[in-house]
Amino acid sequence: MSTSERIMRHIFTPHVLEQLKSTKNMTDHLNFRIDVLEASDPPPPDDLSVTRLQYLKAKKAAWETYFSAAQAIGLLDGKEGNDLIAKLRGKDGAHFYSAVAECLSCWYLASKLRLQVETKPKGRGGKMLDLLVQYNGEQFNVEVKAPFWEEDAELHLTEDSKKMNKCLKNANEQFAKECNNILFLVPKYPTILFHFRDPLIQAFYVEEGIALLMDIKTMKPIEPSRIATRPTGSFLRNATYKGNFFKPDKSPRYTRVGAVVVLEEFYNTTQSSIFIDHYCLVLHNPHAIRPISQNIFTNCAQCIKVNDHMEWTA
Repeated sequence: MSTSERIMRHIFTPHVLEQLKSTKNMTDHLNFRIDVLEASDPPPPDDLSVTRLQYLKAKKAAWETYFSAAQAIGLLDGKEGNDLIAKLRGKDGAHFYSAVAECLSCWYLASKLRLQVETKPKGRGGKMLDLLVQYNGEQFNVEVKAPFWEEDAELHLTEDSKKMNKCLKNANEQFAKECNNILFLVPKYPTILFHFRDPLIQAFYVEEGIALLMDIKTMKPIEPSRIATRPTGSFLRNATYKGNFFKPDKSPRYTRVGAVVVLEEFYNTTQSSIFIDHYCLVLHNPHAIRPISQNIFTNCAQCIKVNDHMEWTA
Protein backbone atom coordinates (compact mmCIF):
# COMPACT_ATOMS: atom_id res chain seq x y z
CA MET A 1 0.00 0.00 0.00
CA SER A 2 1.36 3.41 -0.97
CA THR A 3 1.78 6.30 1.46
CA SER A 4 -1.06 8.23 -0.17
CA GLU A 5 -3.38 5.21 0.17
CA ARG A 6 -2.49 4.87 3.86
CA ILE A 7 -3.27 8.54 4.47
CA MET A 8 -6.59 8.15 2.66
CA ARG A 9 -7.51 5.14 4.80
CA HIS A 10 -6.46 6.98 7.96
CA ILE A 11 -8.87 9.80 7.13
CA PHE A 12 -11.70 7.65 5.77
CA THR A 13 -11.69 4.63 8.03
CA PRO A 14 -14.27 1.86 7.50
CA HIS A 15 -16.24 3.33 10.41
CA VAL A 16 -16.25 6.82 8.86
CA LEU A 17 -17.31 5.39 5.51
CA GLU A 18 -20.18 3.47 7.09
CA GLN A 19 -21.35 6.61 8.88
CA LEU A 20 -21.41 8.50 5.59
CA LYS A 21 -23.31 5.68 3.87
CA SER A 22 -25.91 5.57 6.65
CA THR A 23 -26.89 9.22 6.16
CA LYS A 24 -30.68 9.51 5.95
CA ASN A 25 -30.94 12.64 3.84
CA MET A 26 -28.33 11.72 1.24
CA THR A 27 -27.19 14.53 -1.07
CA ASP A 28 -25.69 14.33 -4.53
CA HIS A 29 -22.40 15.62 -3.11
CA LEU A 30 -22.28 12.91 -0.47
CA ASN A 31 -23.25 10.17 -2.92
CA PHE A 32 -20.45 11.26 -5.22
CA ARG A 33 -17.93 11.33 -2.35
CA ILE A 34 -18.84 7.80 -1.33
CA ASP A 35 -18.58 6.60 -4.94
CA VAL A 36 -15.11 8.14 -5.19
CA LEU A 37 -13.92 6.64 -1.91
CA GLU A 38 -15.14 3.17 -2.96
CA ALA A 39 -13.78 3.38 -6.51
CA SER A 40 -11.36 0.51 -7.07
CA ASP A 41 -10.73 -2.60 -9.11
CA PRO A 42 -11.98 -5.29 -9.80
CA PRO A 43 -14.55 -4.34 -12.47
CA PRO A 44 -17.60 -2.38 -11.26
CA PRO A 45 -21.08 -3.79 -10.78
CA ASP A 46 -23.57 -3.64 -13.62
CA ASP A 47 -24.93 -0.21 -12.67
CA LEU A 48 -21.51 1.43 -12.74
CA SER A 49 -19.95 1.78 -16.17
CA VAL A 50 -16.26 1.21 -16.73
CA THR A 51 -15.88 4.79 -17.98
CA ARG A 52 -17.53 6.25 -14.89
CA LEU A 53 -15.24 4.14 -12.73
CA GLN A 54 -12.24 5.66 -14.51
CA TYR A 55 -13.50 9.14 -13.70
CA LEU A 56 -14.09 8.20 -10.05
CA LYS A 57 -10.63 6.65 -9.74
CA ALA A 58 -9.09 9.78 -11.27
CA LYS A 59 -10.79 11.91 -8.63
CA LYS A 60 -9.75 9.51 -5.87
CA ALA A 61 -6.12 9.61 -7.05
CA ALA A 62 -6.23 13.42 -7.00
CA TRP A 63 -7.57 13.48 -3.45
CA GLU A 64 -4.89 11.05 -2.33
CA THR A 65 -2.25 13.34 -3.85
CA TYR A 66 -3.67 16.45 -2.16
CA PHE A 67 -3.93 14.79 1.25
CA SER A 68 -0.38 13.43 0.97
CA ALA A 69 0.94 16.93 0.28
CA ALA A 70 -1.01 18.27 3.24
CA GLN A 71 0.37 15.53 5.48
CA ALA A 72 3.93 16.22 4.33
CA ILE A 73 3.90 19.84 5.57
CA GLY A 74 1.98 19.11 8.77
CA LEU A 75 -1.38 20.46 7.66
CA LEU A 76 -3.12 17.39 9.13
CA ASP A 77 -1.31 17.63 12.48
CA GLY A 78 -2.41 19.13 15.77
CA LYS A 79 -5.72 20.75 16.63
CA GLU A 80 -6.02 22.54 13.28
CA GLY A 81 -5.24 19.29 11.48
CA ASN A 82 -7.93 17.48 13.46
CA ASP A 83 -10.40 20.21 12.53
CA LEU A 84 -9.52 19.81 8.84
CA ILE A 85 -9.88 16.02 9.02
CA ALA A 86 -13.25 16.46 10.74
CA LYS A 87 -14.42 18.54 7.76
CA LEU A 88 -13.23 15.83 5.37
CA ARG A 89 -15.12 13.21 7.34
CA GLY A 90 -18.23 15.31 7.84
CA LYS A 91 -21.45 15.17 5.84
CA ASP A 92 -21.59 18.86 4.95
CA GLY A 93 -20.59 19.36 1.31
CA ALA A 94 -19.35 22.93 1.68
CA HIS A 95 -17.13 22.06 4.65
CA PHE A 96 -15.75 19.01 2.86
CA TYR A 97 -14.82 20.97 -0.27
CA SER A 98 -13.24 23.77 1.79
CA ALA A 99 -10.94 21.19 3.40
CA VAL A 100 -10.11 19.64 0.01
CA ALA A 101 -9.41 23.15 -1.32
CA GLU A 102 -6.84 23.76 1.41
CA CYS A 103 -5.07 20.49 0.62
CA LEU A 104 -5.25 21.14 -3.13
CA SER A 105 -3.69 24.60 -2.70
CA CYS A 106 -0.91 23.10 -0.60
CA TRP A 107 -0.18 20.49 -3.28
CA TYR A 108 -0.29 23.04 -6.12
CA LEU A 109 2.18 25.37 -4.43
CA ALA A 110 4.56 22.62 -3.35
CA SER A 111 4.42 20.24 -6.33
CA LYS A 112 3.34 22.26 -9.35
CA LEU A 113 5.11 25.52 -8.51
CA ARG A 114 7.97 23.86 -6.60
CA LEU A 115 7.78 26.28 -3.69
CA GLN A 116 8.65 25.69 -0.06
CA VAL A 117 5.37 25.55 1.85
CA GLU A 118 4.75 25.76 5.58
CA THR A 119 1.52 25.75 7.52
CA LYS A 120 -0.47 28.12 9.71
CA PRO A 121 1.40 31.47 9.71
CA LYS A 122 0.11 34.38 11.78
CA GLY A 123 -1.82 37.17 10.08
CA ARG A 124 -3.49 40.40 11.18
CA GLY A 125 -3.92 40.59 14.95
CA GLY A 126 -2.44 37.11 15.33
CA LYS A 127 -5.17 35.48 13.24
CA MET A 128 -4.20 32.07 11.90
CA LEU A 129 -3.78 31.83 8.13
CA ASP A 130 -3.61 28.67 6.02
CA LEU A 131 -0.20 28.54 4.34
CA LEU A 132 3.18 30.26 4.18
CA VAL A 133 5.24 30.15 0.97
CA GLN A 134 8.93 30.93 0.44
CA TYR A 135 10.02 32.43 -2.90
CA ASN A 136 13.31 34.15 -3.73
CA GLY A 137 14.05 34.85 -0.09
CA GLU A 138 10.61 36.36 0.59
CA GLN A 139 7.64 35.01 2.52
CA PHE A 140 4.08 35.01 1.19
CA ASN A 141 0.99 34.43 3.30
CA VAL A 142 -1.75 32.38 1.65
CA GLU A 143 -5.37 32.19 2.71
CA VAL A 144 -7.61 29.63 0.98
CA LYS A 145 -11.33 30.18 0.41
CA ALA A 146 -13.71 27.77 -1.28
CA PRO A 147 -16.94 29.50 -2.36
CA PHE A 148 -19.56 26.80 -2.85
CA TRP A 149 -22.41 26.43 -5.32
CA GLU A 150 -24.79 23.50 -5.61
CA GLU A 151 -24.46 21.36 -8.74
CA ASP A 152 -27.77 22.58 -10.19
CA ALA A 153 -27.25 26.26 -9.33
CA GLU A 154 -28.03 28.73 -12.10
CA LEU A 155 -25.38 31.22 -13.11
CA HIS A 156 -26.11 34.70 -11.79
CA LEU A 157 -23.29 37.10 -12.63
CA THR A 158 -23.98 39.75 -10.01
CA GLU A 159 -24.70 37.38 -7.13
CA ASP A 160 -21.78 35.10 -8.05
CA SER A 161 -19.44 38.09 -8.10
CA LYS A 162 -20.70 39.16 -4.67
CA LYS A 163 -19.90 35.72 -3.25
CA MET A 164 -16.32 35.97 -4.53
CA ASN A 165 -16.04 39.52 -3.18
CA LYS A 166 -17.08 38.25 0.23
CA CYS A 167 -14.11 35.88 0.17
CA LEU A 168 -11.83 38.80 -0.64
CA LYS A 169 -13.29 40.92 2.17
CA ASN A 170 -12.81 38.13 4.71
CA ALA A 171 -9.25 37.45 3.60
CA ASN A 172 -8.35 41.15 3.65
CA GLU A 173 -9.43 41.29 7.30
CA GLN A 174 -7.13 38.36 8.09
CA PHE A 175 -4.01 39.63 6.29
CA ALA A 176 -1.42 41.91 7.91
CA LYS A 177 -0.59 45.09 5.97
CA GLU A 178 3.19 44.67 6.01
CA CYS A 179 3.20 41.18 4.43
CA ASN A 180 3.00 39.67 0.96
CA ASN A 181 -0.54 38.26 0.82
CA ILE A 182 -2.23 35.97 -1.71
CA LEU A 183 -5.84 34.81 -1.67
CA PHE A 184 -6.44 31.38 -3.18
CA LEU A 185 -9.98 30.77 -4.44
CA VAL A 186 -10.91 27.16 -5.14
CA PRO A 187 -14.56 27.57 -6.16
CA LYS A 188 -17.12 24.79 -6.46
CA TYR A 189 -18.73 26.58 -9.38
CA PRO A 190 -21.29 25.27 -11.91
CA THR A 191 -18.96 26.00 -14.85
CA ILE A 192 -15.23 26.39 -15.48
CA LEU A 193 -14.19 29.96 -14.69
CA PHE A 194 -11.05 29.62 -16.79
CA HIS A 195 -13.37 29.68 -19.81
CA PHE A 196 -16.01 31.98 -18.29
CA ARG A 197 -14.14 34.73 -16.44
CA ASP A 198 -16.96 37.28 -16.28
CA PRO A 199 -17.78 36.72 -12.55
CA LEU A 200 -14.12 37.27 -11.64
CA ILE A 201 -13.76 40.34 -13.84
CA GLN A 202 -16.91 41.87 -12.37
CA ALA A 203 -15.91 41.00 -8.81
CA PHE A 204 -12.39 42.43 -8.93
CA TYR A 205 -12.16 44.80 -11.89
CA VAL A 206 -14.98 46.14 -14.07
CA GLU A 207 -18.68 45.70 -14.68
CA GLU A 208 -19.97 45.72 -18.24
CA GLY A 209 -23.18 47.47 -19.22
CA ILE A 210 -24.93 49.15 -22.13
CA ALA A 211 -24.31 52.89 -22.48
CA LEU A 212 -26.95 54.93 -24.27
CA LEU A 213 -26.81 58.71 -24.71
CA MET A 214 -30.34 60.14 -24.70
CA ASP A 215 -31.87 63.54 -25.46
CA ILE A 216 -33.70 64.34 -22.22
CA LYS A 217 -36.34 66.36 -24.03
CA THR A 218 -37.27 63.91 -26.75
CA MET A 219 -36.07 60.79 -24.92
CA LYS A 220 -34.56 59.59 -28.16
CA PRO A 221 -31.05 58.21 -28.49
CA ILE A 222 -28.44 60.67 -29.75
CA GLU A 223 -26.06 57.92 -30.80
CA PRO A 224 -26.14 54.11 -31.05
CA SER A 225 -25.83 52.16 -27.83
CA ARG A 226 -22.46 50.67 -26.94
CA ILE A 227 -20.87 48.34 -24.42
CA ALA A 228 -19.23 50.30 -21.62
CA THR A 229 -17.39 49.36 -18.44
CA ARG A 230 -17.36 50.84 -14.94
CA PRO A 231 -14.50 50.26 -12.48
CA THR A 232 -16.80 48.84 -9.80
CA GLY A 233 -14.69 45.80 -8.93
CA SER A 234 -12.96 45.54 -5.57
CA PHE A 235 -9.49 46.25 -6.96
CA LEU A 236 -10.41 49.21 -9.20
CA ARG A 237 -13.24 51.30 -7.77
CA ASN A 238 -12.27 54.94 -8.18
CA ALA A 239 -13.19 57.97 -6.13
CA THR A 240 -15.83 59.16 -8.59
CA TYR A 241 -17.96 56.10 -7.96
CA LYS A 242 -20.28 56.50 -4.99
CA GLY A 243 -19.98 53.00 -3.60
CA ASN A 244 -18.79 51.61 -0.30
CA PHE A 245 -15.42 50.31 -1.44
CA PHE A 246 -13.48 53.41 -0.38
CA LYS A 247 -12.20 54.67 2.90
CA PRO A 248 -13.05 58.22 4.02
CA ASP A 249 -9.93 59.49 2.22
CA LYS A 250 -11.21 57.88 -1.05
CA SER A 251 -8.33 55.42 -1.24
CA PRO A 252 -9.09 51.81 -2.32
CA ARG A 253 -9.79 49.07 0.16
CA TYR A 254 -8.48 45.51 -0.10
CA THR A 255 -4.92 46.73 -0.70
CA ARG A 256 -3.56 44.07 1.66
CA VAL A 257 -4.32 41.40 -0.97
CA GLY A 258 -1.61 41.34 -3.63
CA ALA A 259 -3.36 38.87 -5.92
CA VAL A 260 -6.21 36.40 -6.17
CA VAL A 261 -5.33 32.94 -7.49
CA VAL A 262 -8.19 30.82 -8.82
CA LEU A 263 -7.59 27.06 -8.94
CA GLU A 264 -9.93 24.68 -10.74
CA GLU A 265 -9.95 20.96 -11.44
CA PHE A 266 -10.94 19.41 -14.74
CA TYR A 267 -10.84 15.93 -16.23
CA ASN A 268 -8.12 15.44 -18.84
CA THR A 269 -8.31 12.43 -21.10
CA THR A 270 -5.83 10.60 -23.29
CA GLN A 271 -6.26 7.45 -25.34
CA SER A 272 -5.17 5.35 -22.38
CA SER A 273 -6.13 7.27 -19.24
CA ILE A 274 -8.31 9.81 -17.48
CA PHE A 275 -6.76 12.10 -14.87
CA ILE A 276 -7.41 15.31 -12.96
CA ASP A 277 -5.66 18.39 -14.31
CA HIS A 278 -5.83 22.01 -13.20
CA TYR A 279 -6.52 25.49 -14.49
CA CYS A 280 -4.93 28.46 -12.75
CA LEU A 281 -5.90 32.13 -13.08
CA VAL A 282 -4.07 34.94 -11.29
CA LEU A 283 -5.78 38.31 -10.86
CA HIS A 284 -3.31 40.95 -9.68
CA ASN A 285 -4.29 43.92 -7.54
CA PRO A 286 -2.90 47.12 -9.14
CA HIS A 287 -3.35 49.01 -5.86
CA ALA A 288 -1.75 46.40 -3.60
CA ILE A 289 0.57 47.60 -0.86
CA ARG A 290 2.81 44.61 -1.62
CA PRO A 291 2.35 43.56 -5.29
CA ILE A 292 2.93 39.91 -6.13
CA SER A 293 5.57 38.99 -8.69
CA GLN A 294 4.26 37.53 -11.94
CA ASN A 295 7.26 35.20 -11.98
CA ILE A 296 5.77 33.01 -9.26
CA PHE A 297 2.94 31.97 -11.60
CA THR A 298 4.66 31.88 -15.00
CA ASN A 299 2.56 28.98 -16.30
CA CYS A 300 -0.76 30.54 -15.29
CA ALA A 301 -3.03 32.95 -17.13
CA GLN A 302 -2.59 36.29 -15.33
CA CYS A 303 -4.50 39.55 -15.35
CA ILE A 304 -1.85 42.27 -15.04
CA LYS A 305 -1.62 46.04 -15.31
CA VAL A 306 -0.48 47.23 -18.75
CA ASN A 307 -0.16 51.02 -18.90
CA ASP A 308 -3.54 52.24 -17.60
CA HIS A 309 -5.62 49.07 -17.94
CA MET A 310 -5.73 45.42 -16.90
CA GLU A 311 -4.94 42.76 -19.47
CA TRP A 312 -4.87 38.95 -19.60
CA THR A 313 -1.64 37.21 -20.53
CA ALA A 314 -3.57 34.23 -21.91
